[in-house]
Amino acid sequence: LTFASTGYGTGTPSDETELVLDEMEAYSAGKALETGKAAAPKTATDDHATARFLGFEDASNWTGLSADSVEPREGLLSGKWDDTVTTTRVSSRQFPSDLSDVKALRFWLHSNAAGGAFAFILLSENDQTEGPDYYTATVPVTWTGWKQVSVDFRDLKRTRNPIGFGSIDGLKMASDSYGLPETRTAYTWKFDGMELVRE
Repeated sequence: LTFASTGYGTGTPSDETELVLDEMEAYSAGKALETGKAAAPKTATDDHATARFLGFEDASNWTGLSADSVEPREGLLSGKWDDTVTTTRVSSRQFPSDLSDVKALRFWLHSNAAGGAFAFILLSENDQTEGPDYYTATVPVTWTGWKQVSVDFRDLKRTRNPIGFGSIDGLKMASDSYGLPETRTAYTWKFDGMELVRE
């Protein structure tokens, strides 16, 4: 396989152009050869901006997380949640609003110590009800190092009357409240390789 910037009918190249290639996969009979996974249909959320957001390559897309380059699970950076006692909330600045065809959210999580838990919260505000409306699940962290986590949307609990997975206002994670046990232990968690698992 060769990429060429001259010849082959390409015309005259510009010395001001920079091309960046990433996440190359080969497909045969609808399957990705590297992983054996079935090829998923492309949707509006599969664009480059969403890929960078879900991959934690740009920490500015999150509040409460900082960019970390020490042994990321994928790519160049992971998103670090440092000191879960001092920083108790992490939230997305951008997140897909229509998850109606998504059955789970999968991501890699690195913990510096076993123990602790956080609340996973999908906001879906309903103006017809008082108080916040959302879906939630508790994610216990019982390991050290990297582990892949999958949050199944069918297991999420409803609080009040969220509109639905087709109308999501954002993702939030919390290290206290939301029915979590009280703890004074500060953990450092890193996130990477988040992906939407579609029906």
